[in-house]
Amino acid sequence: QKRYSNTDDGNKNWFYFIAERLYNTAHGFWLFTLNNLIYKYLF
Repeated sequence: QKRYSNTDDGNKNWFYFIAERLYNTAHGFWLFTLNNLIYKYLF
């Protein structure tokens, strides 16, 4: 499943792809850490 086509602004699409990947990774890591802290202090 390819979300970004190879058009004139392929570079811009690539930038957004990288930014989205970084955001998703950071978001997942944050949720993971938050869950660990919650379980550590509640239970």
